[in-house]
Amino acid sequence: MSRFKVSTQNKIDQHIKELLRPKLIVGAIYQFRGHAYDPIVERKVLSVDERTVTYQKPTGPATCSISTFQRLYESHGVGMVRGEVQS
Repeated sequence: MSRFKVSTQNKIDQHIKELLRPKLIVGAIYQFRGHAYDPIVERKVLSVDERTVTYQKPTGPATCSISTFQRLYESHGVGMVRGEVQS
Protein backbone atom coordinates (compact mmCIF):
# COMPACT_ATOMS: atom_id res chain seq x y z
CA MET A 1 0.00 0.00 0.00
CA SER A 2 1.38 3.36 -0.95
CA ARG A 3 1.65 6.20 1.48
CA PHE A 4 0.92 9.84 0.74
CA LYS A 5 2.59 12.89 2.14
CA VAL A 6 0.50 14.61 4.78
CA SER A 7 0.07 17.65 2.50
CA THR A 8 -1.19 15.45 -0.34
CA GLN A 9 -3.62 13.71 1.99
CA ASN A 10 -4.90 17.09 3.21
CA LYS A 11 -5.50 18.20 -0.39
CA ILE A 12 -7.40 14.98 -1.12
CA ASP A 13 -9.52 15.41 2.02
CA GLN A 14 -10.29 19.04 1.09
CA HIS A 15 -11.29 18.06 -2.44
CA ILE A 16 -13.63 15.34 -1.14
CA LYS A 17 -15.26 17.85 1.23
CA GLU A 18 -15.80 20.24 -1.69
CA LEU A 19 -17.36 17.49 -3.82
CA LEU A 20 -19.79 16.57 -1.04
CA ARG A 21 -21.06 20.12 -0.54
CA PRO A 22 -24.46 20.89 -2.05
CA LYS A 23 -24.66 22.45 -5.51
CA LEU A 24 -25.68 26.09 -5.73
CA ILE A 25 -29.04 26.87 -7.35
CA VAL A 26 -29.36 30.03 -9.41
CA GLY A 27 -32.33 32.08 -8.20
CA ALA A 28 -32.37 30.49 -4.74
CA ILE A 29 -32.08 32.62 -1.61
CA TYR A 30 -29.58 31.31 0.95
CA GLN A 31 -30.01 32.34 4.59
CA PHE A 32 -27.06 32.86 6.93
CA ARG A 33 -26.70 33.67 10.61
CA GLY A 34 -23.39 34.49 12.31
CA HIS A 35 -24.35 33.56 15.87
CA ALA A 36 -27.47 32.39 17.66
CA TYR A 37 -28.91 35.87 18.23
CA ASP A 38 -27.69 37.56 15.04
CA PRO A 39 -30.33 38.48 12.46
CA ILE A 40 -30.72 36.25 9.42
CA VAL A 41 -28.96 37.55 6.32
CA GLU A 42 -30.31 36.51 2.90
CA ARG A 43 -28.25 36.25 -0.28
CA LYS A 44 -29.85 35.51 -3.64
CA VAL A 45 -27.63 33.62 -6.09
CA LEU A 46 -27.61 35.48 -9.41
CA SER A 47 -25.21 33.30 -11.41
CA VAL A 48 -22.75 30.45 -11.03
CA ASP A 49 -19.88 29.67 -13.40
CA GLU A 50 -17.00 27.20 -13.17
CA ARG A 51 -15.29 28.80 -10.17
CA THR A 52 -17.31 31.78 -8.95
CA VAL A 53 -20.75 32.63 -7.67
CA THR A 54 -22.40 36.03 -8.02
CA TYR A 55 -24.95 36.87 -5.35
CA GLN A 56 -27.05 39.88 -4.39
CA LYS A 57 -26.12 41.96 -1.36
CA PRO A 58 -28.07 45.05 -0.22
CA THR A 59 -25.28 47.20 -1.70
CA GLY A 60 -25.31 45.38 -5.04
CA PRO A 61 -23.96 42.23 -6.69
CA ALA A 62 -20.89 40.56 -5.17
CA THR A 63 -18.68 37.71 -6.32
CA CYS A 64 -16.72 35.05 -4.47
CA SER A 65 -15.44 31.54 -5.15
CA ILE A 66 -17.95 28.70 -5.07
CA SER A 67 -15.98 26.90 -2.36
CA THR A 68 -16.01 30.00 -0.12
CA PHE A 69 -19.78 30.46 -0.50
CA GLN A 70 -20.41 26.76 0.18
CA ARG A 71 -18.06 26.74 3.17
CA LEU A 72 -19.81 29.77 4.68
CA TYR A 73 -23.21 28.17 4.08
CA GLU A 74 -21.96 24.96 5.67
CA SER A 75 -20.91 26.75 8.86
CA HIS A 76 -23.43 29.65 9.05
CA GLY A 77 -26.33 28.61 6.82
CA VAL A 78 -29.77 28.24 8.37
CA GLY A 79 -31.89 27.53 5.32
CA MET A 80 -32.57 28.00 1.66
CA VAL A 81 -35.59 29.49 -0.03
CA ARG A 82 -36.15 28.45 -3.60
CA GLY A 83 -36.43 31.53 -5.75
CA GLU A 84 -38.16 31.98 -9.03
CA VAL A 85 -36.87 29.81 -11.85
CA GLN A 86 -34.70 31.68 -14.32
CA SER A 87 -34.55 30.57 -17.94
